[in-house]
Amino acid sequence: MGVFPLLFKQVSRLLIPKREIGMAFNAINHQHGSEMSDVYKVVPISGKGLGMLTKRSIEQGARIFDEEVLFTISGGLSEEQKKESVRSAYSSLPPDKKMAFLSLYNPYPANLAMRLVSRYNANAFEISNLSDHLRPIVSHIVCLQASRINHSCTPNAYLDLNTNINRVTVHAVADIPAEQEITVSYCAPHYTRDDRVRDLARYVFNCGCTVCQPTAKGQLKEAERLLMQETWLTLYDRDGKEISYPNQNPMKSILRMIQLLTEQRLNVGALSVLYQRAVILNIDLGCRRVALQFAEEKLRLEMLRLGPDSPLIQETMLYVTRLKSDFPPLPFS
Repeated sequence: MGVFPLLFKQVSRLLIPKREIGMAFNAINHQHGSEMSDVYKVVPISGKGLGMLTKRSIEQGARIFDEEVLFTISGGLSEEQKKESVRSAYSSLPPDKKMAFLSLYNPYPANLAMRLVSRYNANAFEISNLSDHLRPIVSHIVCLQASRINHSCTPNAYLDLNTNINRVTVHAVADIPAEQEITVSYCAPHYTRDDRVRDLARYVFNCGCTVCQPTAKGQLKEAERLLMQETWLTLYDRDGKEISYPNQNPMKSILRMIQLLTEQRLNVGALSVLYQRAVILNIDLGCRRVALQFAEEKLRLEMLRLGPDSPLIQETMLYVTRLKSDFPPLPFS
């Protein structure tokens, strides 16, 4: 037990508090008007089509915006089933929402037969029952504002589906200066360049962020991602299933993975998963005080990433309260 609180303190110190221009730009600004004008704007960005820029500085943890989901498509469908589901969802939209959907980025504008599904493929976000592809995809969602947020492998914002308010939320996970692009990650943080290229292919673009560039700095960042992946795969297999070894405590790998993520300032869903596992392991070891430290850090990071109205926040707060009392903590859902 002695080494874990020390390592926890070391890790804690590291924790640092799409694209058609004319019609698309007019449609999205007309729809959201003043809501957009206070915080961000949708503008052409070199090499990216449209993107979202801050109009003023945004503090870490601030909610940039929330919005309703335009429509949802179930995961695990065949291509034909998906096409039919997208056509059906589009047909059910009112005329203004149809126009707004048709304003979203379409990588294959010449293919009229694919005008709906190609927009869907390039703009839908994957929603799983745990973040960062740790479980099979439950559904895909399309959102008009969020679809304007471009990808970065080192994002400054985080997108989540808040089922308490039935809206998608986007929070700043770092301080974002005025006139800087707002970005989220479309793929898991531990993916190497080859993994990211494969995952991002459906969005039909090549990432040009620092991590993906063939520079000395990019190569160093890629080496860090490779180490991150190697560490991750000692804890979870490629399907996201937890790996357990008899007579072996995985805490060192958990702390190492937390350290790697926080050194790159990646406040992502994987951190919650890691902290949750650390809490459970320490409870099993009888280290309730250490478990409480991990639970409190999990809560702090989730508050920055998700906001106080998130169901995950409420679950973690209950867990922390019970750890502070004599009640046995309830299992995480």
